[in-house]
Amino acid sequence: EKFRTEWKKESALLADALEVKTQTEKIDLVLQFLEVRDARRKDNQLSLELIDYEHWLEWEEGTAKYIEVAILKQASGSTEYQPIPEMKTDPDFKSYQEFDGRWAQEIFQLRYQTTSGESQFYMTGMAQAFLLDDLMPDWKDKYWGGNVFLEDLLRMAIDK
Repeated sequence: EKFRTEWKKESALLADALEVKTQTEKIDLVLQFLEVRDARRKDNQLSLELIDYEHWLEWEEGTAKYIEVAILKQASGSTEYQPIPEMKTDPDFKSYQEFDGRWAQEIFQLRYQTTSGESQFYMTGMAQAFLLDDLMPDWKDKYWGGNVFLEDLLRMAIDK
């Protein structure tokens, strides 16, 4: 239960960081997130293998989740983007038109951990990637360099 509570705190800090208005507040919350994460791993004596597993899940699945949501965000902000005509008749294809609601849902899931198991890492990885968009706009160039995880990039971003 203690581990779960600590994990929820990490997620809530990421959600808070995504919602604040100033860079100073965002950086402060990212620092808190990293401190809480490091403490959780230490307090629960996570092995290097388990820590690597967390890194990889966020790197792979979290970034995939980020791409999914970032595409919707990009499409929602474009007046020029139009889906193919067949998509207009699909009642399930409206997320890009209602991005604010979708984003609120993603933040809710992140904050209150409405997902379970590995999908929690999808949310925390996605959150870190969106934070990197603000804190280190060139993060994607570094991402593919090998053995650099989202968390590492966040650490680099706030150490500037």
